[in-house]
Amino acid sequence: MTLSIAPLTASLVAQTMPSGPVSIATALANVANYRSGTIAIQDTSDNIALNLDALQKVNTRISGISFSGDASTLALTVKQISSDSAVLGKINGDNYSLTAQSALVADVSRLLLNGHVTAIEVQDSSRNIAASLTALSASNVAAKVTSIRQTGTPADLAITAAQLLDTANAATLNKIADNYTLNVSGVSLADMTTVSGNVKVAGISILDSTDQIASHLDDLRLLGVRLVSAKATDHASLALSATQVKTDAWVLGKIYGGYELAVQGASLSDVADLSGNSRVKSVNVIDSAVNIIKNIDLLKRLGSHLGSITLTDAS
Repeated sequence: MTLSIAPLTASLVAQTMPSGPVSIATALANVANYRSGTIAIQDTSDNIALNLDALQKVNTRISGISFSGDASTLALTVKQISSDSAVLGKINGDNYSLTAQSALVADVSRLLLNGHVTAIEVQDSSRNIAASLTALSASNVAAKVTSIRQTGTPADLAITAAQLLDTANAATLNKIADNYTLNVSGVSLADMTTVSGNVKVAGISILDSTDQIASHLDDLRLLGVRLVSAKATDHASLALSATQVKTDAWVLGKIYGGYELAVQGASLSDVADLSGNSRVKSVNVIDSAVNIIKNIDLLKRLGSHLGSITLTDAS
């Protein structure tokens, strides 16, 4: 009896998966078609980054990954850097760099420990960005943080004047890609002009001595709605003119905590209003002798708050 042996078909011969290197598309197709074997991949950095999650799922079937072209930087999310570490380990020679995208401020310290991460793009809330401004400005961090974006509804970044005037912090603020505004606290009167000259500053809280606040009360009024508050570093009385008590009443309402007024140069026409102001602790009156005599009862209403009387017509 003669046995007839049919020739081997291509489908029976090709039972071993090609070793590569091949493109990602070809590699994924071969992994799906062959139940065993490994394959080498060579593709662009963009394609590798785009398909990294899919490659992670079949990482045991990948013998190695190399880049076609010169680019060897992968732009990945923080989650991918962590969850796709196995397939990243298949990159030949471990020779690649990572741009970490959508990183929270809390992720930055961990990303700095990854030697492959050369750039970090931060995306976090306004509150977290402001709270970590100084940390993000540290030289080792600033060298890798390339951009910052606010998530959610943007709000004023609450920082101090010292932070705003620091050059490292200013450089970090310049990395914020979207529009932002600042609410600056602890502003001395000496720094007020510089701080208010920054177009990003939407709110200013003053912190200085009573004398300085009194001396610059008219300047504070010019800040308008940007003046959030003013707080004195001491407990002295504010020495103001009667005119200032009237015209700068809005500013006085912004003073944080209790304050007292020592009013200078008040005429008798001012005394009626001042006597009813609970903040007034002393009034120095200046007027004619005739007016003083006519309004002696009004002066008595000041009681112990009457500081002195100066006659404008004294010979």
